[in-house]
Amino acid sequence: MFSPEVQFMIHSAKLRLNNDDIKELRESLTKIDWNAFSLQAHQQRIHTLIFYTLKENKLLDLLPDNICFDFRKSFINNAIRNEIFLNELNNLSCFSKEMVLLKGADFIFSLYPNKGVRLLSDIDVLIMPDKALEIWTNLQKYGYKTKEQNNGKPDKSTLRTMFNLKYGYGKHLPELMHNSCQIEIHRYLYGRKYIYLSKLAYQNAVTSRDFENFKILSVEYKIVFLCKHYYYHYLNGGGRLNQLCDINELLLKYGNSIEWILVDSITKKAKQKKALSFTLNVINTIYGTAIPKEYMVFRKMSFDDCLKSPKPKTAWNRLISIFSNYENPFIILMFLFTVLFPSGDWLKTKYKAGLFKAYFRYLKDEIKRA
Repeated sequence: MFSPEVQFMIHSAKLRLNNDDIKELRESLTKIDWNAFSLQAHQQRIHTLIFYTLKENKLLDLLPDNICFDFRKSFINNAIRNEIFLNELNNLSCFSKEMVLLKGADFIFSLYPNKGVRLLSDIDVLIMPDKALEIWTNLQKYGYKTKEQNNGKPDKSTLRTMFNLKYGYGKHLPELMHNSCQIEIHRYLYGRKYIYLSKLAYQNAVTSRDFENFKILSVEYKIVFLCKHYYYHYLNGGGRLNQLCDINELLLKYGNSIEWILVDSITKKAKQKKALSFTLNVINTIYGTAIPKEYMVFRKMSFDDCLKSPKPKTAWNRLISIFSNYENPFIILMFLFTVLFPSGDWLKTKYKAGLFKAYFRYLKDEIKRA
């Protein structure tokens, strides 16, 4: 069902290998296009995990020398990079009582045994909506900057996020940068409508063993959040194998201690049944990891089917989805205006003109660039 390259990735992108995994790895060697394999491993962001697992099992000789060298280099560079993220977490410790670590910031040690294994692109944290803006503002006093502040020009994603914040929408605040690290503050886990679930998740968070000043989600809330996150990416351009690796390792680590009744309750309340069922079935298809029978859907899926929807959402679908969040046409018009145009003060300063003329000249420049 899977290509030799995908088979090798699946059987090596996990922390524990059994005899069947090792047998499959050895048997697939002669059929693999190693350049295609290396490209896919990088794209799926699992090459550092593959290197670690093969190294721990004394199987690095399975990789061609050039690919082994490339993966080793990436692993070392990632360990150095993650050390910077860890230092950044120490810088955030004065706000840690209000923060719950999410995704990679949690997993870097709680799930994976070496800081070179898990690739991080940013630090994701959950902060309750009534505290999020205050902490986001205070972080800027400690040297954290938005993309807009970093680049010295308006950033449309920042404008859109700040607009949502003004009208009570949006799941997170604009990203902040510091020491080449990005931090993203989430206000909701499962959407604005289900804020009470985010509060429950926050209240039931447990102290991290690795970062004692911070909390992490309980495994049940974590599973629902990660499945929702993966399914969102699946529908909007494609998920990645590293996201599935996180969930798979969680299922293997906690096994029978997972309270599936609680998982089911959270899923129903957050209306994430489809996301949870699909993602768990993908993990069962790819890794063969056992999942509760009530989530089993018996249909064959190719590797591409597991990662990317055959009918992904178009830009128009996404726009309709955004508009559906707003309660009246006036807010939709305000949203479109905010996304199309930077703030009036910035335009007047840039073009050294009155507001109307500055808007006109900006629109003219944008049309030329298009």
